[in-house]
Parts: sequence; structure tokens; C-alpha cells
Amino acid sequence: MIGFYHEKRHVDQKEFKDENFTSIMSQMEYLFFNTIAGKKHYKSFHDDWYIELDANLYGATKVLDYYQRKHDDNHIDVDYASYYAKVNGYRRMTYDFDYFFSNYNKLRKNPFYRVQEVRKDLIRIFKGLSPLTWEKVLYSQNELKDIKDILNDPMVDFVDPEFMNRFLTSKYLNNRLNYDLLDKSILERLNQEFFKRSLEIKNNVNLIANEQNKEIAEKISEFPKKLKSELDFCELKINQIESRLLSFDEETLNNSRAIR
Repeated sequence: MIGFYHEKRHVDQKEFKDENFTSIMSQMEYLFFNTIAGKKHYKSFHDDWYIELDANLYGATKVLDYYQRKHDDNHIDVDYASYYAKVNGYRRMTYDFDYFFSNYNKLRKNPFYRVQEVRKDLIRIFKGLSPLTWEKVLYSQNELKDIKDILNDPMVDFVDPEFMNRFLTSKYLNNRLNYDLLDKSILERLNQEFFKRSLEIKNNVNLIANEQNKEIAEKISEFPKKLKSELDFCELKINQIESRLLSFDEETLNNSRAIR
């Protein structure tokens, strides 16, 4: 029964009707899936793809919801459905956003794969759906916009907050930024997002560490190691950004003294 809902979810994912985190990552992953590298990665790391995590969670949740209504249905393995939902919930915490986001951006510059993006846009127009807000905010001519242009776009607040947090704290973005050249307001926004993400990671690590089910705990025992790398990156960037923010105060003071 989980398998039925799992496959149904895959059909829904390809509709690209919504602009939530699941829909955005599905769009990115399905484009990457159509490459040789994507198929190879999918074969080796099937359960790490968001389209699979989402479908697994959807399938398990639907079965558990059904069980709440049909307690007498002996065909439902509620223990397995609960186990499956929990493991995939924990696995979602370790989702490698940077890997898929990086590959998506490479493909946006490839004319061959851009055809698929154009096809998706035409389908949306045919269905009477408006252009995707997140794409309009982030991209211009298939290139990622300057961070200042992205954050100053009046539509940026309509982009899914989870996606924006993962984007603004991504290695793909931040390793391309020179913090010394950024406005104070942009640095403050980045700092807020890194604090938010680091707190989420710490909470996830605690949840994993406190799992009481021994079978699940054994299954997810390596997950904290995956999260540590991202947490270290967050803390590094927080230190760099805060150091730059402190220099703004010093510059303001020095400018004030120069005027006097």
C-alpha cells in the first residue's frame, strides 16, 4: 500500500503546480535525473534524492492516516509504516541540498537541457499557470542573479522560506560571495539565515541522538556525521559575516570622526 501512494506521489511531483520546497526540489532533480551523471547517482544513492524521500514519507503517512480510519484492516502493517515514516523523516534532515542545487545550475547553462525547462514553461502556460516565482527571483537568462538583486526583488518574500534558507546558506552561493563587497543589510540577512539553519541542524542532531527505537537508532547512527559538515560550514560563515559586520561599525565611527 505504501508503494501505491509512493508512485502516486511521483505523478503529482511532475505536475510542478506548487512553489513549496518539495515542488522546487522535484523540478531540479527531475532535470538532473535526465543526465547520465544523474541516472548514475540515482542508481547508487536512490534514497538520498528528495523525490524519493518525499514519496516515501507521503506513502507512509497515507497508510498511517488510513489506519486511523480503518483500525480493523489486518492488511495494514502499522509498525512498518511508522518505522518507514520515521527513518525517512530523519533521512530528510540530511538531504544534500548543495549537491542537487549545484548540478541544477550547471544544467541551466546547457542548451540541450534548457530545452526541457522551456518545455516545462510552455506546459505551465498551456495550463494557465503563472511563471514560477522562485525562478523569476533567482535567475536571469539562466544565470543566477547577483545576491543584491535577488534580495531586493519585491517578489522574494513570496518564495518558499525553506528553499530560501537552504539557498542563502548554501556552499554554492556563499563560496562565490565576497563578504567585503556586500552591503550591511545583505550580510545581516545572510547571518540570520545561517543562525536559523545552524539551530535547525543542532535540533535535528539532538532528535537523532534521542531516538529510543533501537532498530531506528542503528539505521540512522551515521546521520549526525552528515550534518556536522554543514554545521561546521554554517559556524564558519557566521564568524566571517559577523567579523565583517563589526568592521561596518568601525567604519561608521571612523567616518564620523573624519567629518568632525
